[in-house]
Amino acid sequence: MTAQASESEKPAPRNPLRPLATAAVIVIVVFGGVGAWSATAPIDSAVVAPGVIAVESERRTVQHLEGGIVAEIAVRDGMPVKQGQSLIRLDDTRVKAQDEVIRAERYAQLAIEARLLAESEDRPTIKFPDILYERGSDRKLREIMALQQSQFEARRAAIEGQRQILQQRVQQLEEQIVGLEALQKSKLRQSGYIAEELKMIEGLVKAGHVTRQRLLALQREQARLEGEAADHVSAVAKARQQIGETRLQIMQLNNDRQQEVTKELRDVQAKLFESAEKLHMTEDQTRRLEILAPVDGVVMNLAYVTLGGVVAPGATVATIVPTDDRLVVQAQISPADVDSVHPGQQVHIRFTTAAAKQVPVVVGTLEYVSPDRLVSEQKPGTTSSTAPALSPNAYYSGRIVVAPDELSKLDKIKLHAGMPVEVLITRGERTVLQYVMAPLSNNFARAFKER
Repeated sequence: MTAQASESEKPAPRNPLRPLATAAVIVIVVFGGVGAWSATAPIDSAVVAPGVIAVESERRTVQHLEGGIVAEIAVRDGMPVKQGQSLIRLDDTRVKAQDEVIRAERYAQLAIEARLLAESEDRPTIKFPDILYERGSDRKLREIMALQQSQFEARRAAIEGQRQILQQRVQQLEEQIVGLEALQKSKLRQSGYIAEELKMIEGLVKAGHVTRQRLLALQREQARLEGEAADHVSAVAKARQQIGETRLQIMQLNNDRQQEVTKELRDVQAKLFESAEKLHMTEDQTRRLEILAPVDGVVMNLAYVTLGGVVAPGATVATIVPTDDRLVVQAQISPADVDSVHPGQQVHIRFTTAAAKQVPVVVGTLEYVSPDRLVSEQKPGTTSSTAPALSPNAYYSGRIVVAPDELSKLDKIKLHAGMPVEVLITRGERTVLQYVMAPLSNNFARAFKER
């Protein structure tokens, strides 16, 4: 009984497959869960590309058209400047001399124009422009005005003298006509008297009381008087013709003078227009002697640091790196990834400098992708952080604009143009399984291609 009881109290033997089954269940559960998660759980997919900080308008090159001699240097490399702030001032001696010469010529032409206008309008005096009176302290200008006044009076007197001579001639001819007409009337009256006498004598001659010689003498006298009267008529007509010719000479004198004045006036006004253009150019040159900053920014590569240095025409004086432009990133996108990027995609920007380790990621927008790939100047065989596919130096350029509200996150870092960054261009979601299987499927697809 005791033996049977002890045998009944022994534990039943364990199944050796049970731990394996438990392990299999655990493995199936774990891998099944992971597989289900990898097949359904989405993760963000992004294109990673290197880039650099830039400004929208790039660096501004400051040049000077005519050049000159440096008179004052107001900035130095690395100095922040505001738009319109003076960088360098050039010496104004040459420009001032040109300006004074042009102004003197212009004032002289204005005085000549005033004199010609007075002659053209037949005014008794010259009305000079106010600007000439305002510069009355200029001795040379006063001499020019006095010369034009005397020339005006001399020319006016000469023309008036010629006109008076011709008018006097007209008056003399008119008086001559009056005398000739009086003589003509006198001759005609005498001829009339002789005609009456002839009527009386003709009867006496027939009666024999008067000789025929007396009759012929009276007839000759009548013919002479009628001839003289006809001569006076002809002389009157000739005098009237001379009056008309003289009056035409007066008109021609006025016309010739007007044409001469008009031609001179046209010439002087053309010179005034030319001098105005030259004066505008010298004023522009004077204004640009002060070389100013075109935008807010920082001075770089200041080319002239010595007073008295010569700035060549068109030479670069300095470079201004803008500070107030929109912050943009120039990214180099691999040709292998370009098919999955397009303008409008969201971009996350990471700063890769040592000082930027604690700077948060900022968000921007892909604004532009170059239509064709570009090739950098890096020599083949050298290492590059871009390392795009197809060519070691090929890439697509992308411009990323940082959202304005994201700039507040960058208080801990001072941004400079050219700083390196890493950009992640979001291109949608895919599962972990798709992410893992994509390289394998690509390799299988290439492996089974018959060569």
